[in-house]
Amino acid sequence: PQAHGILQALTPGKPLPKPRFAALRKLYFEGQMLDHALVLRFDAPNSFTGEDLIELQCHGSRAVVQGLLDALPKVDLSRQQPCRYAQAGEFTQRAYANGKLDLVQVEALADVLTADTQAQLKQALSQLDGNLSARYDQWREQLIKGLAHAEAVIDFGDDEQLGMDDVFDEEEEAAQWNVWGDVRGRMVDLQNSMMDHLQDDRRGELLREEVK
Repeated sequence: PQAHGILQALTPGKPLPKPRFAALRKLYFEGQMLDHALVLRFDAPNSFTGEDLIELQCHGSRAVVQGLLDALPKVDLSRQQPCRYAQAGEFTQRAYANGKLDLVQVEALADVLTADTQAQLKQALSQLDGNLSARYDQWREQLIKGLAHAEAVIDFGDDEQLGMDDVFDEEEEAAQWNVWGDVRGRMVDLQNSMMDHLQDDRRGELLREEVK
């Protein structure tokens, strides 16, 4: 959350770069130049975690990297919580907490980072892109609509038959069945879609875990 303040402290006298634009900046700490680096600014909520972020693309020598790592926790943020190293997986955790990733995408990101083959990477990237989440969301929406439809029929469907025991003709009976028939058909289609997805001989799992 203090990313902008940290960058401002490392680039005294310079304005923050425009969001999502790279800018070349000289980084300083306690009057000593640390590096010439490309700086990218991401403002909440338009970042990976949904929070303010700063990305520093510095030179890769050990001296430069270590100098930055040593300086960042010491930046004075005027009594605010000091900068610290992120814990393992913390960026992903924050992205999930802020609604930037769902659980399927979190798992997919882990698969991207551990992929050994192009096939594994392709599957993981597809899930990270939200393709599998979109399918699950569609199923959830269909289930909710089907449940609402069924509850409406249960609550109000019988009311249409009150006082009609002697005049209940075939057309009215067909109309009653049609009310149920629509939701029944959609639920059967949904069940078939789920079964087709599950009964794929575990191809996705085998691809992810590899044959052992």
